[in-house]
Amino acid sequence: MLQFYTFWSSGIFRIGYRQVCRLTVTAADHHEALSILYRMFNVADLIPKNCQARFMGTGDIVLIDEGRKGQTYYRLCPDDWKRVER
Repeated sequence: MLQFYTFWSSGIFRIGYRQVCRLTVTAADHHEALSILYRMFNVADLIPKNCQARFMGTGDIVLIDEGRKGQTYYRLCPDDWKRVER
């Protein structure tokens, strides 16, 4: 079970990132979690009410925090999610 997913917005001019939402999603692996988050933030009715987010787009970053297992960052690219080294 994976938990604590954070969606970071890249901004209009790609100058820095800001946290727009922190929530817990249950998924079997990172790929499933990213699919759930992409769908959640690209269907207007599914966006959580407490998140100040917009639709997820190319360049946005998702942080997957698995506690003791560590943190993993993924950037949404035109063809797929790419793991980002921090």
